[in-house]
Amino acid sequence: MSPKKPSSAYHKERQNKSSDNRTANQMRQALTLWEEWLADEKWYQLDRWLKQTLGKNKKYGKRDRLFYGDVLFNAARFGYLAATLIKGQTLKAEEAIAHFSTLSSNASRLKQQLLNIARSNKGQDFLALCQWRSQPENKLPTELQPYFGALTKMQEYAENNRAGLFVWNGIPVNYQPNIETLAHHSSESEANAFINAQSTRPPLWLRLNHANKHHDVISELSEFYSLEENDGAIAASGQRGIFGLESYQKGWVEIQDWASQQLAKRVKATPGQKVWDACAGGGGKTQAIASTLNNKGAVWATDIREYKLAEVKRRAKLAGFFNIRTAPWKGEEPIKQPKEIANDGGFDWVLVDAPCSSSGTWRRNPDAKLRNLGEDLSPLNALQLQILTQASHGVKNGGKLVYGTCSFFEEENQHIIKQFLASNTQWSLESEELIGCPNHNSDTLFAAVLSKQAN
Repeated sequence: MSPKKPSSAYHKERQNKSSDNRTANQMRQALTLWEEWLADEKWYQLDRWLKQTLGKNKKYGKRDRLFYGDVLFNAARFGYLAATLIKGQTLKAEEAIAHFSTLSSNASRLKQQLLNIARSNKGQDFLALCQWRSQPENKLPTELQPYFGALTKMQEYAENNRAGLFVWNGIPVNYQPNIETLAHHSSESEANAFINAQSTRPPLWLRLNHANKHHDVISELSEFYSLEENDGAIAASGQRGIFGLESYQKGWVEIQDWASQQLAKRVKATPGQKVWDACAGGGGKTQAIASTLNNKGAVWATDIREYKLAEVKRRAKLAGFFNIRTAPWKGEEPIKQPKEIANDGGFDWVLVDAPCSSSGTWRRNPDAKLRNLGEDLSPLNALQLQILTQASHGVKNGGKLVYGTCSFFEEENQHIIKQFLASNTQWSLESEELIGCPNHNSDTLFAAVLSKQAN
């Protein structure tokens, strides 16, 4: 008599157990990676650290990298909440918030608190809480039921108290004075919308380099993504990587956040004009500006990092922009103007996308709100004012100067503009505003446009 074959139900049970075991093993490895990142003395930006750490170990395949990236980014996004909930098992919500915010008043103290939790028997609970919070439609898993009371208290507190809303969305309450300025400049509802938006990541925003390629780009993207167009920008939602697509490889389309595209649009240069992108980085805004000139006139791209300028050149060549020039500039003195610019009295437009705290990119890089907590912005503010001042000398009489940051902190934005205008009476302010989140599903940037008096 031959033995009975296992039933399909039995096979399914074994597959489920195998899948559960794999996930459990992955979560243990994720906790190890989280602990390693926290223990790193320099505490690098999370996406760069993950790329380097996972890339040098061949045992991590593409699926592994995606899994660990998802888990660790959720831990960065909701880690402050998870840590407070763990403390909140024995305290009221408001007491847990007050207790944890006192212990975590700056980045190094917060880092140590998170590291202590990672090394305790609560480490897996911590990651599981962050994973659950990232998927609000899911029911609370069985293993997290001991936190049901703390979660209920926190949710109720968040509905009636701004500090609770901060923590529910993973934002340390120590940032409350910074975010309250949003309510001052806009409204309470917009400030709350900004806080709530921090629990989600914006879509992949793309920019066309050439309008005549719109049909080709949309046709290819629509095969893999759900698309939405907004003021010339394309939001692509889907799992397919963009780098392998023809549209990207041929330079027809670039990755650039909606708000970043809007900052570039504040430079309203026309064909034939001369523009200087003073802090060009990899050249995203340089290309956006060049695309409006139809290869007439020119855009000079400078940066303190020469390797970034090599990237600007590569991308410009790929996209077919032949009017982009590059040169290093440290921002310590006025730029030595090319002869054709000096003969014309300076540039028509200058863009200063200044180095900043990157608070406006928390949705995309949630670890920034942990690593920069309690940071003294005074040295950065001095650098921002210095760069703006030195760059302003490159603008011709009657020309325009655009100042931007990817920050919503007032001391990096309105305060810098106010100081600059107080010392430079030949300049006047045309406009200043925050663009992007919460009114758009994007990063949050500041943009100010200034005019130089014509003789």
